[in-house]
Amino acid sequence: HKKTVEVVNSIIKPRYCILCIIEDNNPIIRHFSGFESKTLTGQLLTLPNDIFNSTFQKPYTSKFIVATLSDTFENFNLDLSEPTEDVLISPLVNGKKIKGLLICIGKNDGQDYNESDSKFLNIISLATALALTNIELLDKSAKGFIPESKTAEISRKLLMPRNPIKIKGI
Repeated sequence: HKKTVEVVNSIIKPRYCILCIIEDNNPIIRHFSGFESKTLTGQLLTLPNDIFNSTFQKPYTSKFIVATLSDTFENFNLDLSEPTEDVLISPLVNGKKIKGLLICIGKNDGQDYNESDSKFLNIISLATALALTNIELLDKSAKGFIPESKTAEISRKLLMPRNPIKIKGI
């Protein structure tokens, strides 16, 4: 989790970054950066229903303005002096399994997020979702729920795309 946030910080440079993992159908904060508070880990992140639903209707990064998420972030002590500041929310989805969310709030340089930022966040989100799935598989295999040969087969299928990946410019 920490590595995902570090990579996002080094490339996109958000003011704030949050990685949530879905546990019991709830997004739980697992790692974050840019916050003064060190007590966010383990907290439930509550997004407005329309934003939560639209985020998972398509497996791509969505852009919002921070004012639409003010209730979500009101207890996080964020410096949200710019209500039109961009927020990128990218679902961590593997196939049809929702693994979590990656959220970037504002940019350190004060610029708006661009299409390249969204595309990069898509790639990082996909890689993180795959990594989470592999961790689950290895855990189940270690506990004897899945034979090692089956784990290797499933991992291979997860890593190999079913169709050629086409992303303009990449």
